[in-house]
Amino acid sequence: MKAAAIIVAAGAGERAGGSTPKQFQALGGKPILAWSVAALAPVVDAGGLIVVVAPDWLALARDIAPHARLVV
Repeated sequence: MKAAAIIVAAGAGERAGGSTPKQFQALGGKPILAWSVAALAPVVDAGGLIVVVAPDWLALARDIAPHARLVV
């Protein structure tokens, strides 16, 4: 069975405060996006993890999720 997942991480995170969107803020020592990627990675097929990010945060998202397909 093929599985895929889409993580929508393109929001500004204004309500969370801080200088970066909340998906890039640390929770328990790592960015929230990293927690989402780690949770989904074991259940999706190769190339089946898609992360939607704002253009300004593409490089940081690439560092956090190097094996995901990034979409702006």
